[in-house]
Amino acid sequence: MSLNRQKGFVKANEYKTIKLDPPSHAFQKKYRLGVEISKIWKFVDISDNDRKEMLSELIRPPSMNAKVLYKTSDVRRRTFVTWQEAYLRTEDMANAGLYYTGVGDAVRCFSCNGLLFDWQLDDDPAARHAQQYPLCEQTAAAAVPKINKTECVY
Repeated sequence: MSLNRQKGFVKANEYKTIKLDPPSHAFQKKYRLGVEISKIWKFVDISDNDRKEMLSELIRPPSMNAKVLYKTSDVRRRTFVTWQEAYLRTEDMANAGLYYTGVGDAVRCFSCNGLLFDWQLDDDPAARHAQQYPLCEQTAAAAVPKINKTECVY
């Protein structure tokens, strides 16, 4: 896919062209572009690499203090207010260390900044996060079993 941005068009492939005509203010442009992509995300036939390239241009880079800002699952859960994917529990996403980017179904890890998208009905957020980003501190911490102190023998 070539991301041809002439005159407000993004060429998705040989047959499909998406018209994006956001307002002139930079923040509004990015927001409106994200909203338009969110509406058609599942219906555009492009490769994963091209989709990831497009996402990286639409989604602002993670904040330097993402680890601090999104440290608690409660804060991460609140980012899913506009989440459209009803078949995935936002609580499971937040508990897996993920927060919603606001574009399509793309989420980002607060710890490793890993970007995950194209969620399917049977996806387990924690398992998928661990599979795609095995070196993430969040997935490593989640994999360590919790020890019940009352069961320990000294």
